[in-house]
Amino acid sequence: MRVFRSAGKKVYFTLLASSFMFPISAFAQCVDNEDCSALGYTETTNKENCLKCPFGEYYWCPKDCEDGYEWKDGACQPKMADCEIGSILYSDKTCSSFVIDGKIPIGVVVYADGKGHGQAVAWEEIITPAGNGSYYYYPIFNSSLCSLINDEEIVDDIPTLPSILTETEAMKDFNSCENTQKMITYGNELVQLYNRTLSDYFSLADFSQRFYPKGAENTKGKWCIPSAGILNSIKDNLAKINASRILVGGIPIQFQGDYIDYYPSSTEYKGKTMWNLSFSKSSPFTGSMVINDVCYSPTGHSFRSLLVIEF
Repeated sequence: MRVFRSAGKKVYFTLLASSFMFPISAFAQCVDNEDCSALGYTETTNKENCLKCPFGEYYWCPKDCEDGYEWKDGACQPKMADCEIGSILYSDKTCSSFVIDGKIPIGVVVYADGKGHGQAVAWEEIITPAGNGSYYYYPIFNSSLCSLINDEEIVDDIPTLPSILTETEAMKDFNSCENTQKMITYGNELVQLYNRTLSDYFSLADFSQRFYPKGAENTKGKWCIPSAGILNSIKDNLAKINASRILVGGIPIQFQGDYIDYYPSSTEYKGKTMWNLSFSKSSPFTGSMVINDVCYSPTGHSFRSLLVIEF
């Protein structure tokens, strides 16, 4: 507080700085009295997170909100849980443990680093209509790419993607977006060599650049193929993740096919063999991490698609 004199009269200049919303009269201004109530300090006790009047024992306090709400940005708003595994992630990068009207859910948190960052899996099915009521999952390696590999026109390795040969090390890979970008870069090199399109080689990586949940175009270009560490986290937290996916209108991650379902990761084992999250007919609700040749799909074996976003 600064005190000035004007024509023999004390004039108080009050400057307050805080992260709270203040009564308008409490911002920087000149006042010729020390009336706390006139300045908006009307509470006689410090309830919680209150500001004390500089002229007496009065306080300005945030408004009391109903259960499940908190005072934020000058209004009572739904409390946002920390973005922990199983939380619903919204397009404004906030999280909650329940559906909030007026917000756009984009996914379910599947990994959190405890520092406010993590990854969330899209709650929508990553499919495209294929006609006659059927649909198509985007493969991680397309048949055109597999043909080039099988005909030995190109090496079967993505040059910049490291081969991770042990499960222990693969489960430490959380580089979903970095891995996906390496696929895209390599795919674009093949496009130049063989005059094809990126979707001819890496359909899922290509689609990840165009995908965004309905109403959340601000997330376009930010989705990635989950790494092995992320798929392993999904496996270990399947019940709570699936509960939230169902809550926002999605379907659970589980066995849905004829014999075995694979959700491929962006983590390479070696060549065209990638780490996958697998579900089988004999174990439909309990996944396991396996390696699999993504260019080979015998009858009854299906590849499905997931995309994640970092926050």
